Amino acid sequence: MLWLYYALLKKNAELLITINSFGCVVEMIYIAMYIAYAPNVPRKFTVKVFVSMNMGLFSLIALTSHFLVNGSHRVKVLGWICVAISLPNVLGFVLGLLQMLLYGLYRNSKRVTAEQNIKSIVILSTLGASEVYPLDAQVPYIANKDAKEHEQTVVDLEKSMEPPVHELQAIECAV
Repeated sequence: MLWLYYALLKKNAELLITINSFGCVVEMIYIAMYIAYAPNVPRKFTVKVFVSMNMGLFSLIALTSHFLVNGSHRVKVLGWICVAISLPNVLGFVLGLLQMLLYGLYRNSKRVTAEQNIKSIVILSTLGASEVYPLDAQVPYIANKDAKEHEQTVVDLEKSMEPPVHELQAIECAV
């Protein structure tokens, strides 16, 4: 209704009036059908929202623009209000298109269930990033000498970080 009000204030806007009138008629038919067939609680909620938006918010904008804004500026201010209110609709349209695109891309994909265990081998490296390989994949060749040296270094570091057994016993007794 706000766009229809804007079109009525704007000069030489017959096409805008026609388009917005058609949109209002389609929306009224849709809302009337919904109210006719909806269960009781959603019907009451819809009527409350419809009345508050169309009567309350529209009346507030119409009266404010009529009494606070002068002649030629009224159309510009009302146009910007219409654009600001329409932005969520444009965003919803774009997100709806994106949703349909994603559905089209993934409609035939296989579903992964929690029962399918994905097993992998994780190789941690101290100098670079970790690498993950599927269990049935071939792990890249690592020279035995380098791998054994690396493993021995890790074991030595772990042992050097452990406190002697007598210190552990002293701590346990203190507690």
